[in-house]
Amino acid sequence: MVNEVTHSHGLATMARQLIASAWLTYLRLRRSKFLWVVLGLNSLPLLAVAVSYFAQPNPDWLDLERSHTISEGVAHVFFLNFIVYFTANIFGFYIMRQEDDDQTLHYLFLQPAPRWIHILGRMTTTLIVAGSITTISYLAFYLFMFAPRLGWSVVREELFTNGRIGVLGREILVMLLALAAYGAIAMVMGSLFRSGFYALLLLGWESALPYLPSTLKMWTVMHYLQSLMPSRPEGELFQLMSEPASPVLSLTVIAGIVTVFTGFCMIRYASRECQY
Repeated sequence: MVNEVTHSHGLATMARQLIASAWLTYLRLRRSKFLWVVLGLNSLPLLAVAVSYFAQPNPDWLDLERSHTISEGVAHVFFLNFIVYFTANIFGFYIMRQEDDDQTLHYLFLQPAPRWIHILGRMTTTLIVAGSITTISYLAFYLFMFAPRLGWSVVREELFTNGRIGVLGREILVMLLALAAYGAIAMVMGSLFRSGFYALLLLGWESALPYLPSTLKMWTVMHYLQSLMPSRPEGELFQLMSEPASPVLSLTVIAGIVTVFTGFCMIRYASRECQY
């Protein structure tokens, strides 16, 4: 009985420490210039929608089928390969470098909490903030791109009666997985390097996915993310991506990436010293 009470008290203490660490990370993050960079990055789709209204206010070729093709292409290329990628790398790299750059690392080490709690709290905060921004951005893009042109009633029926909301939900889920995977990688890079130049090199490798041989595709994160998307838009780019990986394999690989890189961050953080 005593052991059960002690165990329960220990879990409650760790939960409070995790929440406190996540909240502290949020407070630091909301005052950061990088938050504004991410907000600006995620506002680009809405800016593109505004430009499209000036260019073609009422295009004759736009219908429901065409809107599906456009939204799927935007989700696959613009969001997954660009916005989500840089959002994850900006936040992930920043939250591992901020304490060194601000010379506040020793304050965290004085906190009565295990160091791995700080990593888990930072990861949790990053996913919540970045996931919320990206989700709102994608849904806003979909609604404001098509609803005024096709009619709000048509889009509402397509979403909730014909089940299009399920497709959007799955696309957003894949984006959240991408934020977790790339965010974990960025945190490792932030713990090792002072420069974020690695992100451009990694982007080149990930962007080369369609043109890589089949054996090399398996060594890109994007291959498994694209395999989880609910559809494969038409076009030469997606024809070059070959056969997608199975959902089980894709989820296993992504979960492995998040676990391994987050675990490395915890080990790295546990052995850190305050050397400014």
